[in-house]
Formats: sequence, C-alpha cells, structure tokens
Amino acid sequence: MVPADRFRETRYIKETPPLNQEAIMMAITTAPGVTQRMLSNGHLELTCRTSHRHIECEPVAAAMWIALKQHNGDVDRAASTLSALWHTNEDDTRYDLIALAGSLCSLGMATES
Repeated sequence: MVPADRFRETRYIKETPPLNQEAIMMAITTAPGVTQRMLSNGHLELTCRTSHRHIECEPVAAAMWIALKQHNGDVDRAASTLSALWHTNEDDTRYDLIALAGSLCSLGMATES
C-alpha cells in the first residue's frame, strides 16, 4: 500500500491486456485546492491546501503528469506523445497513465471528468 504522504513509482503487473483506445474516454484534471511544483531533482510535488496532503512523484510519473497537463487531461493524447518520445507501446503507456491517474484520484490530488 502506498503511504498517504508519499507517492512512489511502481511497476504494474498486467493480468489482462489493456483496453483498446476507443474504450477509454477520460480527462484528468488537478483537484480543487491542489498546487503543483517541479523540483530541481525532476520530481513533481503535489500539495492539497484543504487536506494538507503532500505527494512527491518521481520523474517518470512527473513526465506523465506534465503530458496530461499539456493535453488538457486527455489520456489518449498524452499516451501517444509519451510513447513516441519513449519508444514504448502506446497501449502500455496509456495503461500506466491510467494507473497513475487512478492513484492520484484516489489520493484526492486529481479528478476525472
């Protein structure tokens, strides 16, 4: 289980193949009261003013968050951009983005619209 005050990058084990692109329609946005700050070590710091929760995302998760922000929360477009930059499978990248978004949503740092 991830400690409430720290977010760490993990490897996800996929027991079933990810859903195809047409099946996933979500946009991820920063939750109300959450501020974000890039740190000099490449980590992303998310802080919620209302809950006083503080999360530090490692560089890969930070890059995913930046891609989501650059594409107005569009998971598909962010996955396409990152997979092209990282030379990874787009479906796998999308799956990882969805996993990150789900973690951040469950911690109250992001919302799905």
